[in-house]
Amino acid sequence: MKLVDDLGRTLVFGQPPSRVVSLVPSDTHSVIALGAAHTLVGRTRYCESPEAASVPVVGGTKDVDVEAVLALAPQLVIANQEENTRAALQALAAARIPVLVSLPRRVADGVAHLARLARILRVGDREPARSLIRRGYELRAAPPPTARAFVPIWMDPLMTLNADTFGSDVLAQVGVANAFNDRLRLYPLAADLGRSDRAARRAVRVHRRRRGAVSRGTAACTRDPRERQGSVLVRRMDRRRTRASSLQPLNLTPKQTTQPGGAAADIRRHYGIPPPPTLRATGGVNDASKPPIVDRAT
Repeated sequence: MKLVDDLGRTLVFGQPPSRVVSLVPSDTHSVIALGAAHTLVGRTRYCESPEAASVPVVGGTKDVDVEAVLALAPQLVIANQEENTRAALQALAAARIPVLVSLPRRVADGVAHLARLARILRVGDREPARSLIRRGYELRAAPPPTARAFVPIWMDPLMTLNADTFGSDVLAQVGVANAFNDRLRLYPLAADLGRSDRAARRAVRVHRRRRGAVSRGTAACTRDPRERQGSVLVRRMDRRRTRASSLQPLNLTPKQTTQPGGAAADIRRHYGIPPPPTLRATGGVNDASKPPIVDRAT
């Protein structure tokens, strides 16, 4: 079986992995929900699902103990670009451990990732995975918003999320508009929220220079905020794509290749499900590019 992860890296599996280490709490829950809890041999301290209580801990999401992971002889490591550090994932890839990296930005991306996990673990044709994936693909397009919300995801420093995030699209899916859709950062900090002290203002200026949002002149400052956000995100993705070769594909012999359309299309064909509607959040940029492993944007 040959698949491509969210960074565009190819992974090949001759047999379904029976030893899985999950470095992402939500993926640990997904593996359990798919009926494959018996494959888990490692987790982070933040993976608190009761079914995984007896599974060995290999550190946190940001301080993965690479040696502990290698000692477990995993046949698959499940990771996330934003949750896990680049250094840890590169070390695992250098040890020729298959590392599946996800980066869902929309609810539809999350459903496709769930289906991909089911396909890798060869559980997609039986319950409970079959029903779970079908329900995901039957989700409707996001309704018009009926409420507007501010969602703090961290308190010190205060952080929220912008439109180009999975959480913001979840809000849109249930009819809630994100109050910080138009922010430039994926995860805006207190410095973005109007603090008047000099350090906060300087942090915003430095961030915008690094992201290309503000030039040395004043032309960029007069552009429409939505236009600035789009151009910044496009440039950010372009830079990440140029570094995508930092993790090399695994040189294993493929046993089976995916049909045109990728894993998500294969799953839909297998279950007889029509193509899902496009799910979008209100505002923001829906970038489908495949960036390399980088630490969370700050």
